[in-house]
Amino acid sequence: MMKKYIAVLLFSIAGTYTISAQVNTAETGQKTTVTSESSAGEAKWAQDRTDKLALYITDLTAEQKSAITAANLRYAKRLGFIQNSKTIAPEALVQMRSDLFNYRMNEYKRTLTTEQAVLLDTYLMELKADGETPVEL
Repeated sequence: MMKKYIAVLLFSIAGTYTISAQVNTAETGQKTTVTSESSAGEAKWAQDRTDKLALYITDLTAEQKSAITAANLRYAKRLGFIQNSKTIAPEALVQMRSDLFNYRMNEYKRTLTTEQAVLLDTYLMELKADGETPVEL
């Protein structure tokens, strides 16, 4: 059932802005062009999350910031889609939000160096220890 929702999310989302970014993952070194259409609100949210992460991981490269912003934008679009769906049960929505967040964090880690990924994990643990939900990262 979850795979069906994710497939719908991947193929059903459209917006008003097109953003293109050249992504070079730290793990493989391969370059990939990411193009995404989004609303102005989604684009702002995605950039805000990247800026917030850059306050904690201060040595992000321009390529990493671009890749993380693209991951945030995909997350924002998918989250918006599921939150606006009238057919998804509340319990399923909570699980899908969690799954999307975890997927986004894994995308971050594929982009970050090993040291940066450790900083991200530390930051997430600190948020949880303070009783905050890391979903807004």
